[in-house]
Amino acid sequence: MAKYLAWVRDLTAKFPYFTLSNVPREENERADALAKLASRPTPKALPEIEELPARAIEVATTTPGSAPITWLQELLRFKRDGTLPLDEVAARRLRRTHAWYSKESGRLYKRSFTYPLLRCLEPDEAQTVLAKTHEGVCGEHIGGRTLAHKILRQGYYWPTMCWDAKTYVQRCSSCQLHARAPRQPAVPLSPIDCT
Repeated sequence: MAKYLAWVRDLTAKFPYFTLSNVPREENERADALAKLASRPTPKALPEIEELPARAIEVATTTPGSAPITWLQELLRFKRDGTLPLDEVAARRLRRTHAWYSKESGRLYKRSFTYPLLRCLEPDEAQTVLAKTHEGVCGEHIGGRTLAHKILRQGYYWPTMCWDAKTYVQRCSSCQLHARAPRQPAVPLSPIDCT
């Protein structure tokens, strides 16, 4: 219930005027029937209950067909208007790490000790950078760790770049086909005494 309360408070801040009224259950049988209908495992429309039009309630942050909010959009939203995600763990992480990032001309950059500002990428942009760096014009089909460091040196960043680079290399058919096979035995050899 605390998450719902936080969500309602976040939504009410966007309206200039908001009132909340309590209607007893006896006086609101239609809403009670709709609530029971929604909690069923397989909802079926009952003839005595009319369905609400699709535009009657618009409180969802994303529609079922749209893409979910990415880490970059969460950070930009927090930098712009201080909006935290509903998940408490994600909100705590965002409050702790937002100082590492800066917003310049609508783009998010990560501050770094050893590199200049690193441009933060969306997941689809990150996949493009991985593909171009790994097997592009100057692609060398390098290993996952080296690929991640090369992308960092180029000035790009996203939180899961090391793991993404490793899995990208593991899925590269050319790397798997032409990779060096280990020549050492799996276990150390032990001499057998035949006396």
